Amino acid sequence: MSSNNVNTDIEGNSTSVTENGKILSSPKNAEQGSEADEILTGASISKTLSFGKGGNRNVCMILGTIFAVISGLCLPFQAYIFAKTFEELSADAEGSDFLDDITEVAYAFMFIGITMLISICAQTAFFEISATRMTNSLKSEW
Repeated sequence: MSSNNVNTDIEGNSTSVTENGKILSSPKNAEQGSEADEILTGASISKTLSFGKGGNRNVCMILGTIFAVISGLCLPFQAYIFAKTFEELSADAEGSDFLDDITEVAYAFMFIGITMLISICAQTAFFEISATRMTNSLKSEW
């Protein structure tokens, strides 16, 4: 036996959700149709992402994904350099290589920071451009 949760919106339209998560749509009133409830299905990911028109949307999505991967790969390198910092700081401070090793670690942190700054800014920009174009396409189609 399945039970339905019925939700009513402001306009009086009612929808019900079954135990297994399917959304059932009821007609507004009996005169329009007293047929069985129609089952509404959610949009797939490919259908959701298909709202952007043209190749620019695909280019922006691909570039945004590439920059997201780059910024994600910077974090393990940052952890490695951070661990190397403790190794360098625990070394003998009187050697001539001490300052050179610390300078090398500092440059590595700067390089990772600049790489992350550029990749996160580019990732956000490309995904934002793609999202804006898809939203405008969705508005014009619906």
